[in-house]
Amino acid sequence: MIRLAFALVLLALAQPAFAQNRAPRFADYPEKDVVHTQVVRLPLTKETEEDDYKLRRYDSIGENNKANFAGRYFLVVWGCGSACVNAAIVEAATGKIIAIPFSISGWRRTHDNFAAVEFRHNSRLIVFNGALNEEPDTMGGIITC
Repeated sequence: MIRLAFALVLLALAQPAFAQNRAPRFADYPEKDVVHTQVVRLPLTKETEEDDYKLRRYDSIGENNKANFAGRYFLVVWGCGSACVNAAIVEAATGKIIAIPFSISGWRRTHDNFAAVEFRHNSRLIVFNGALNEEPDTMGGIITC
C-alpha cells in the first residue's frame, strides 16, 4: 500500500514531464528565489549522539555549507554501504531537518559523473538513481518540492 501511494505521488509530481513524453528536467521545476544562506547547524543532542542514523546525518552537515537545493535548502547525502546512500534536506536558515525516508542503492555499472542523488540549487527536482530501500522493483524515483 505504501509503495502504491509513493508511486502515485511520484506520477502526480512528474506530470508536466510525462505530458510531453520525456523525462523530467531540472528546468521543468525552477526555483526563482535562490539564496546562498549558510546552513544553521543545530546543537548536537543526546538523542542524536545515541542514534547512528541521526549522528551520520549530523556529521555530514559541514560548518561552512551553504544552500545547494531548491533555492534555500541544503541537501546532504552520506554513505550507508558500498553502493548505498541516505539523504536529508536541511532548511538552511533554520537548520530544520526533513528526512528522506528511504535509502538509495542497487546501482551496478556507473560512469565517472554518476550521482545516486541528483539535484540543483535553482530547481525543486530531486532524482534518485537506484532502488529505494533496496527494493529491486523501485529503481529510480523523482520528487519535487
